[in-house]
Amino acid sequence: MSDRVAIVTGAARGIGLAIATRLSSDGFSVVVADTDAAVAEQQAPALPSAISCHVDVSQPANLYCRINRVLGHLAISGPFAADHGDQSRSAHHQLV
Repeated sequence: MSDRVAIVTGAARGIGLAIATRLSSDGFSVVVADTDAAVAEQQAPALPSAISCHVDVSQPANLYCRINRVLGHLAISGPFAADHGDQSRSAHHQLV
């Protein structure tokens, strides 16, 4: 695993998968995060140093719980910030 980690939401298909693929080819360890856990699990093995994670960015508590588990699994500590695009409340959150 690389010391550079990218958590890509919506990474099971489309633009998110393209971003995850590019980051993986650039040497990042990638977390393929998506609401469709089955597809994320299918995509992750195709990328070097990738794992999958079921997340729903519309549910911040779910997102933070899942991402904290992934970061713990990867033995990474430190802040995590997410911009989940929800304009109805503050879009920026941080975990320490």
